[in-house]
Amino acid sequence: MDINFKYSFVNEVTEYKYLITHSQEYKQLRSVVWNPLYILLLLLFRKLYLSRAESAWKPIEPEVERAFKMLRLELPKDNLVCYVHSISCEGWYDPNKNCVHARITKCKNLGEFAGSVIHELLHLATYKNELDYNQREKIVDDYVARQPLSTIVRKIGDNPQDLS
Repeated sequence: MDINFKYSFVNEVTEYKYLITHSQEYKQLRSVVWNPLYILLLLLFRKLYLSRAESAWKPIEPEVERAFKMLRLELPKDNLVCYVHSISCEGWYDPNKNCVHARITKCKNLGEFAGSVIHELLHLATYKNELDYNQREKIVDDYVARQPLSTIVRKIGDNPQDLS
């Protein structure tokens, strides 16, 4: 599992446009950053934030990879990309492009960021088009609650509500 962390200003602006035009979809989520000034923050300090993303992920990557294998979860083999964002919800995924998106700003710690990456990778690994949002979230939450993933997310300092 080799994740390439990237920043894309175009993705950031596209997500902000979607966030504003579909605001009702985001109201139920536990953590959403709405302020567009964070886009400027990440644009100016993208190297620093990409470095933080790498430093949050690299130490746990082998452990997460073993956990996915143990749980028989498969991800795309090549070109797995995680786009780092400053706005929107904690994370989302795109099964058509085999990529995940994770917000790095306004996290309580980098463990929360890494937990979002794990959560979105689980979505990619378990994606079925015929399922609705709630069904997909339940599947991912069930995996996060199982060993060894539950131990990993606790260790990194991410505390999803259902694991507290």
